[in-house]
Parts: sequence; C-alpha cells; structure tokens
Amino acid sequence: TDHLLYGVARSGGTNGAGVLFSYDVNTEILNPVYHFNTQNVDGNVTLASDGNLYGTHAGANNLYKYVSPGVIEEKHYFGTDSLGKYPMGRLEADSAGMLWGLTRNGGISNGGVIYSFDTKYNQFTKLADLASIGTELAMGSLTRTSSGKMYGVTAGVIGAEGGVLFQYD
Repeated sequence: TDHLLYGVARSGGTNGAGVLFSYDVNTEILNPVYHFNTQNVDGNVTLASDGNLYGTHAGANNLYKYVSPGVIEEKHYFGTDSLGKYPMGRLEADSAGMLWGLTRNGGISNGGVIYSFDTKYNQFTKLADLASIGTELAMGSLTRTSSGKMYGVTAGVIGAEGGVLFQYD
C-alpha cells in the first residue's frame, strides 16, 4: 500500500541473520515481516510490476519473492557456477515484469554475471559474464536509465588494479 515502505536489515531479527521489515509512514510503526535464517542477506527489496516485492540473498544464494508475513518464496537458486553465484544489491525492475541484477561471483573466470528474471514466467536468464566486458567482482546494484541502458560498478579490472563503471544494453 502507499503508506508502507519496505527494507532489509543485514543483521538482527529473531535469528540474528537479517530481517525484511515494513514501516508505516502514517503510524510510524516498524514491523518485521520476515526473519532470515542465513546470514549475508544483501541488497534491498524491489517492487515489481506484478505488485510483489523481490530481493536477493547472497547467503542463501537466491532470488526471492516476499509472499506474506513470515513467508518468502525462492524464485531462483544460484547453484550453477556458470550462471552466477552470490547475487548482489538491489534488483532493477521495469513495467513489463522484468528484473535485472548482478552476481559477485560465478560465470567466466568466476567474475560475476548480469542476469534477468521474468516475473511473469519465472524465467531466469544469464545475460552476460562480467569477464567478457573486461571486469569482475560486482559491487552494488545495476541502475537502468529511461533509454533502457544499464550501468553498474565493479571492484576489479581483469589484468589491472581498480574498478570499472560499465554499461550494458
């Protein structure tokens, strides 16, 4: 609803492993809605065009959908090194039901990948290996512009020191 904000804390909650919470701006009440069981929850939640919240959890190595208080549903498990490991940051969304994100590892040279997830068809697609664009080790999230181009930041440059701001079409 319009008066609720959602967020993720990396620690705390019943299990000490992080918590998904809602905050009611009208009543100023903070409510935990899901207590994670595995540490290293990363990123935040994104409201997709289907009206649901989606997020990533590096510790559980998954992309999840928040269903209801106390319930999340794993939508994709990053269990294959070639398709990416350890999702990072916030998911980027569009009005057609697509989500985009980054993994820190996996893919060629274990440098991470750019991926999409179609919320309508529950379809995961690896779009690119970060190593194929000369970089590795994603940091943060993708940002999508109105033209559809996406930008991201990595911590490594293959064969050199320093990070990269990259563009993906």
